[in-house]
Amino acid sequence: MATGNETGNQLRGEITLLRGTYSKDVELTLSDLLERGRPTGAIAAREPWKERTNVDVRIVSAASLELRNNLARLSGTVDLRARGTLADPILLGQVQLDEGGRVVFSDIRYEIEAGTLTFSNTARIAPFVDVRARAEVKGYNLVVLLAGTWPRISANFTSDPPLANDAILGLLLSGSPPDTRNPTDTSNQLVSAAGGAVAGAVTGGLRYQTRRLFKLDRFQIDPVFTGSQITTVRSTIGKQITQDLSVTSSIALDSSKEPIVRVEWQASNTIFVQLIRDENGILSISVRRRQRL
Repeated sequence: MATGNETGNQLRGEITLLRGTYSKDVELTLSDLLERGRPTGAIAAREPWKERTNVDVRIVSAASLELRNNLARLSGTVDLRARGTLADPILLGQVQLDEGGRVVFSDIRYEIEAGTLTFSNTARIAPFVDVRARAEVKGYNLVVLLAGTWPRISANFTSDPPLANDAILGLLLSGSPPDTRNPTDTSNQLVSAAGGAVAGAVTGGLRYQTRRLFKLDRFQIDPVFTGSQITTVRSTIGKQITQDLSVTSSIALDSSKEPIVRVEWQASNTIFVQLIRDENGILSISVRRRQRL
């Protein structure tokens, strides 16, 4: 319902989102995340009519809304209330992520076990993030807990077999397992992780242009470290064949190694199938089924 007079306007009511899917691809790097966390200092021009328009609108979803693109496959429900003015709106309420979603970042697949975005700040839009995700990297089962108010998010890591937090962070950033002979020394691994992040920032523009030119869903150039030394460079290309089927191939400059081929199929909301041929030509297949109790 909308009303108005000389002193101001009112927008009240309820919006029910029946169905929605966001599928636009996003190019995101570590440097992007760091940059977006900084305040810009820019002040937008204020429009008087927006300052005079008060809102009190509830926004709910009748079914799960979906995000399906190159980075994530997520679904969740919305129960929010928009208040304030059009010039300075605030959101109160919660977005609940469904179990079983996935996020892919730096070639690592994270499975969402639980997640909520809680909007409770009455001064500005600043959701409190509480997400639990799981990933498997180089034989380590990792659990990542993210908590805090955006953009100040703290991360806590646990692993099986156990690793120190620095070692887990290096494993996530570089993809290189720690030195099991000296598990307390993570300096080389962190150097590798930093080198990989820098390389990703340097080649980001090239990767984006190449993806557009060849209509690829993924193109990466990454150094491979042994300790703090670069041993080779890998290029990875990927294509999303259908919404649930993707194929990637990773080729090293070292010609003695075979390309790593990965086929991933989301057979259903609970069944995920992965076929991998590694650099030694060995084929492996894994089927995961998530069962809700």
